[in-house]
Amino acid sequence: MLGLLGLIPLYLGIKIALMGDEDDGDQQLHQHQRTNLSTTVALVVIASCGADNIGLFVPYFVSISASALMTTLVTFAVWILILVFSAQQLSRLPGVSTAIEYVGRWVVAVIYIGLGFYVLILQGTVAVVWSWITG
Repeated sequence: MLGLLGLIPLYLGIKIALMGDEDDGDQQLHQHQRTNLSTTVALVVIASCGADNIGLFVPYFVSISASALMTTLVTFAVWILILVFSAQQLSRLPGVSTAIEYVGRWVVAVIYIGLGFYVLILQGTVAVVWSWITG
């Protein structure tokens, strides 16, 4: 039952909400400061977010059609470009990084939990489990 894959982002979201994000990205960033920015960002993202991203996106990707997957990937690529540019501009404003550090954990947790429930509901897992419970 593919819908059970929705438990992965649900688990990750609850874990982040309760225990925080084990963020070692700052240490890796300082280790790679002399390399160019693109390489540094790629290394930090892969090292610190790789498992989370797999756990987050795989349940969603397996639940959609091939055409929806292509649309999602193109949309994802366009939005990544927009978000990276926007993040670069925002990072230059004073106080922004402090605010992001403060609320970022909760935003990520809500998104993960929401995606987990979305996959569970979309695949009918919630309905099946509810029918088992109610007999």
